[in-house]
This record gives sequence, C-alpha cells and structure tokens, in this order.
Amino acid sequence: MRSQDSVPLENPWNRKLSVTYDKPHSRKLLDGAAAGLIATVPMTLFMLAWHKNLVATQRYPLPPSLITKRMFGGFAVPGRPAPMPNWASTLATHFGFGAATGALFATTPAETRGQYPVATGIGYGLGVWTASYLGWVPATRLMAPATRQPIGRNLMMIAAHVVWGATLGLVLDALSKGKVSPRRIPLERQRLVVCESAAQQK
Repeated sequence: MRSQDSVPLENPWNRKLSVTYDKPHSRKLLDGAAAGLIATVPMTLFMLAWHKNLVATQRYPLPPSLITKRMFGGFAVPGRPAPMPNWASTLATHFGFGAATGALFATTPAETRGQYPVATGIGYGLGVWTASYLGWVPATRLMAPATRQPIGRNLMMIAAHVVWGATLGLVLDALSKGKVSPRRIPLERQRLVVCESAAQQK
C-alpha cells in the first residue's frame, strides 16, 4: 500500500506544479511511530504535573503503571500482592503503545491530516482514550473502565490524550512534508507533469 503526497516542482515557465509522490507504506508507518513516540513525551510530562495536583485520594499510580502491573502480574509470587513495576518497564510499555498508535494514525487519509493536523490529531487522541479506557483495557481486566474512575482522573487522562493527539498531528505533518523531495521523483514523471501543465496553459 502507498500514500500520496503532493510537492511543488520548479519548471521552465516559473509556475508551481504539483506532482504525486508515492511514499512507501513502510516509510509512512515509521513516520507515524516516530511521531507517536515524540508526542508521548509532552503527554507524560503533562500527566505527571496534573497528577501532583490531584486530591490525595486520587493520587494513586497513573494508568500506565497500573496497566503494566496487571500485564506482568503473572510473574508475581503467589499469595503476595504484585509489586508496582519499575519506571523502565512502565515507560517501555507506555512509549511503545504511543509509537504503535502513532503508526496506526499514519494510515489515515493524508489529505485530511495535511489540512487539519491538530484537529485530526486531537480527534484521534480522544478516540484512543475511548477505545482504551472504555474498550480493550476493561475488557481485558487490566483496569476498571472510565465510568468507574474518579472524575478528576478521567479529566487528567482525557486532557493528556488531547496533548498527545495535537502533538502527534503536528509532528507527523512535519515529518511527512520534510521527507518529500522533488529529487526523489523520477525525472520522467517530472517532465510529464511539466508538459501537461504547459499544454493546459495554451
């Protein structure tokens, strides 16, 4: 599968032309994964800052820690409470999920993402929150659904996903545009577009 991105080309008539460049599907996924990874940084900092200001009764570990604990709970000693995971395993799980969902975002229509990178990113981020905390997370018994969580913690996680989504959209848009260059388009295709444009101007 390939995605299409348009880039301007210089031509003898000094007019801007637009040519379609077929970006490999693997490159598109890598861009999305990188954007998702980068977007997880401000999201994590945002969660940590908000978490400090929660009321004492809601200041228990953040969802990434709770989910990681449940995921690897099978390694706990029987009859004893499973210990909280260390920062390394929590961050690896958290950032890995951010990269995976970022790669999935890169498969959405490029035209919409290119025109509204922040809006589409935020919408996608809220979709990830909904699918996670009202979907697969409680379905797999990793954590109680959002409907059973305190309002303060739900607001924290929703806002964190807005931050993640907005950053994801902006970063992926920058990566996508930065990797498309006229030099990577076959010369024959450039000539074809120039000739077609000249014909249309007559």
